[in-house]
Amino acid sequence: MELTIDLKKLKESGLFVEDFFALALINSGENPEEYLMNDPHSLRLLEDEMWIKSTEEGYELRSKGRELFESKATVTFEQFWEHYHTVTKLPKTDRAAAETKWKRLKPKEKEKAIEMVEAYYGSLNDKKYCRKARTYLENKNFNDEFKIVKDVTTIRINEMI
Repeated sequence: MELTIDLKKLKESGLFVEDFFALALINSGENPEEYLMNDPHSLRLLEDEMWIKSTEEGYELRSKGRELFESKATVTFEQFWEHYHTVTKLPKTDRAAAETKWKRLKPKEKEKAIEMVEAYYGSLNDKKYCRKARTYLENKNFNDEFKIVKDVTTIRINEMI
């Protein structure tokens, strides 16, 4: 595994290197316990200071921790929301719930979520079964494999920013 640490973000965070490293591991989807055998209290401290929370699956970054790793190039919820409803033509409902699901996604998942909207919608045999944006995010349907439709236009993330 290769993990790149942004020294500027490390300095701005005020964290010890080991703590920042643990957050970076969690952000990348790795289990930090495998790498922090020498300091098991580090994760407890990060949890107490509201950087992370323990879940059944392992650890998850809280908003304070996610902010460290969000880049300015990350797609915003507003961009996703508008794009999803432009493509699907569904009424804009459950915005708050969808935004909550959006905030829980990693930056790469956010990019993939918006990139796969056309492929998802184009793969539906019956458009009346199209999911709401909230459900699309909650079920992470953007990770599904879709039959590629030739007339589906892909949106480039850079064009949206």
